[in-house]
Amino acid sequence: MRILGGDGFHNTVDPFNPDIVYAESQYGRLSRIDLSNPNSPRSTYVSRSMDNPTSSNYDPGPWSTPIAVSELNGALYSGRVYLWQSFNRGSSWDRLDPGNNSRMSAVATGMVNEGDVMIGTATGELYFSIDGGANWTRGDSSNSVPNRYVSEIVYDPVDGNRVYVVTSGTGAGGHVFRSDDRGRNFTNITGTLPDLPTSAFAVDPENTDILFAGNDIGVYVSLDGGELWLPFNNGFPYVPVTDL
Repeated sequence: MRILGGDGFHNTVDPFNPDIVYAESQYGRLSRIDLSNPNSPRSTYVSRSMDNPTSSNYDPGPWSTPIAVSELNGALYSGRVYLWQSFNRGSSWDRLDPGNNSRMSAVATGMVNEGDVMIGTATGELYFSIDGGANWTRGDSSNSVPNRYVSEIVYDPVDGNRVYVVTSGTGAGGHVFRSDDRGRNFTNITGTLPDLPTSAFAVDPENTDILFAGNDIGVYVSLDGGELWLPFNNGFPYVPVTDL
């Protein structure tokens, strides 16, 4: 089923109503799509105020604008220069300023603690909030994450203190990082992963020691929390993986 035009970028399902899907085209043009009648989907353009140059909320998104929706309270986020937050499915927005200097490339919300929100940028900046965006702290005080594109941020579904960050690019510094203190410090758990742009990450909710990383040649799996990574390619082609 085709639900939105344009080049097609991020999309996510409303956790409280599976008939509602958020999807976007280029530069963060975000729509809320009602699929309660699948034969006649209803689309509402919800980011108009941020996309309109004449609006006081004008904040154009990057080519691929990150979005997120909280599984705990349904808050919807669009990451641009500022982080935009909506509690009414995009009908109105509040502007949050984490303090970043470059455009956002990743946004995530906590799966255990309702107030947890983290953003990453195209230059490797990380900022996190534990009170729903009211206050922000610069993350990665140990400077473990290299200064390059943050591809994805994933909160652990069981441990409320744990969050993962993955980066694109190549070269020294690694691609997968874990924090056990809600984003203040990170440890490099790249281990045996190849030095390739890494764009996707997932945690098994039944056994959180099982981790998956998607990079430019496929998917890798770790069965021990990131100590050892193995190719997860039984019947899977060698292709870039951008989502898991």
